[in-house]
Amino acid sequence: MPAIFNAQAHAQRKGAVAMALLLVYIVWGTTYFAIGIALQSMPPLLMNAIRFLCAGG
Repeated sequence: MPAIFNAQAHAQRKGAVAMALLLVYIVWGTTYFAIGIALQSMPPLLMNAIRFLCAGG
């Protein structure tokens, strides 16, 4: 297989890894942001109960 194809595949893989990490950072960051907002508006035990019910569903 020519070396140019290996280089292109490597570049695409690096782009996919970078995009996956960016997605994880965004999802994880918004989760903590939402938990902070939820703690201001409801008791912690109720918030955890709702979180676990949603996760279990």
